[in-house]
Amino acid sequence: MFVSSDDDDLPPIPTTTEAPPSMASKESDRLRMLEDRVIGNEVDPTAVATRGTAVEPVSMSDVENDNIQLHLRQLVPFLSAEFSCSFSDAALIIGAIERGGSRGGLSLEEKLNQLDAEKKNLESRIKRKDSLCDELKDSVAESRHKVEAIRKESNQSKQLFSQRVEEMRKRLLMEEGRTEKLQMQVKRLEMENNELRDKIRGRRL
Repeated sequence: MFVSSDDDDLPPIPTTTEAPPSMASKESDRLRMLEDRVIGNEVDPTAVATRGTAVEPVSMSDVENDNIQLHLRQLVPFLSAEFSCSFSDAALIIGAIERGGSRGGLSLEEKLNQLDAEKKNLESRIKRKDSLCDELKDSVAESRHKVEAIRKESNQSKQLFSQRVEEMRKRLLMEEGRTEKLQMQVKRLEMENNELRDKIRGRRL
């Protein structure tokens, strides 16, 4: 076959060199990896570059996820129904709770029982205090009744004393009047006695 020596007549030779991955492709892979981590999937970072053609991500079993969520709610019963977290977060929380219980020497259930016992103890103390307060209120009411009775008796005594004082004053006035009358009588008798003495002396002379 005849081949021309003119290079300009030759068709262009196709190249097999791959183009480097674009920035958009890298960003898409990064977002997918973050999404897998959020929903609890474990992804091998080296497999991200070959994601669409090689290895599919290994997802956590729904049964295991439900079991660990149930276990977490048993340990922390006051969690709201809307609370949700990933498998790894639930495992971290459960581990922290169990480690905290082992360090403190008491499990979470034992701590809850201890808190319940303390609550009952406080309620019993409050009832005793309430009973004591009621007794003190009754004592105060009884003391007030006694004070009121003593006050009435004192007022009656004052009234009786005032009446007696008034009676004594009247009697004293009466006695003073009688004394004045007696003094006038004495003076009159003295005058009469003096007149009789004068008459007797005049007759002797």
